[in-house]
Amino acid sequence: MSAELENKEIIARWLSGDLSEEEKATLAQRDDLGDLKAVLDDVSTWSLPPVDTEASLQRLRAKTAAPKPETKVISFRPFLRVAAAIALLATVWFVYDANTNSGLVDLNTGLAETIEHELPNGSIITLGAVSSASYDKGAWEDERLIDLEGQAFFDVESGAKFTVNTAYGDVTVLGTEFDVQTINGALKVNCFEGSVAVISSDRQEILKPGEGILFENGTFERVSFNNRTPNWTGALSIYELTDLDDVVNDLKRYYQVEINLPDDLADESYSGSFSHNNLEEALRSIFTPLEIAYTLGADGTVVFE
Repeated sequence: MSAELENKEIIARWLSGDLSEEEKATLAQRDDLGDLKAVLDDVSTWSLPPVDTEASLQRLRAKTAAPKPETKVISFRPFLRVAAAIALLATVWFVYDANTNSGLVDLNTGLAETIEHELPNGSIITLGAVSSASYDKGAWEDERLIDLEGQAFFDVESGAKFTVNTAYGDVTVLGTEFDVQTINGALKVNCFEGSVAVISSDRQEILKPGEGILFENGTFERVSFNNRTPNWTGALSIYELTDLDDVVNDLKRYYQVEINLPDDLADESYSGSFSHNNLEEALRSIFTPLEIAYTLGADGTVVFE
């Protein structure tokens, strides 16, 4: 046993009167015994105040008999009912609004801008630069009709007849991919998939994949091509034996440039292409093969020499 525990045990036995005479003699020789006796003598003088048990009992009874403060319980059920009603109204309004969501949808593009838009039946229209298209969303299920001015590529889902209305004639399809252009006073249609009917006031032409048609000045001219998508959707315009004046007008759709083509150059025939993302390169692609000298000014004006 450690000395500390042994000392504690001897002191405890001394306090309880269980020490032998020999142990008492040994304990009396310790230096700290006097301090311990002083503490014990002081404790022996302590006394507790008298306790009135009857008065304490009366105070306890009075406290327990006092009315308890009212506890207010807040029920959330009315709020939940109101919230549910609001949610129901919102749902009804949303469904009603969705079912009455009709009206004219207008699509417009600016200079060098191309946008892609999904039509109500899942068909996709890609609208070219400086073009506009519109349709009635509410009447779409009854008549899939789009008014077009400019240039657009259509990827049409199978289903009801799909018609593109232009100032020069209508293009009617049933599940196909085709390109329509109404630029420079002419209607150009190319069929990439399925079949396309091009209808004017007095004539109808049916196009198959790889076939196109140019309707200009009251006449139809059929053309053929090998590409699978319109070149302009890939930021490239391609021409074959096209009047230079028409090529320049197309160039202005993609660049902020001022070009006044001299009359003696307007009827020049051009075969080639130009990109939609670099003006200087595009000008070289058009005029250099034709050996036409020009200068591009800082203000975006082309001057011919």
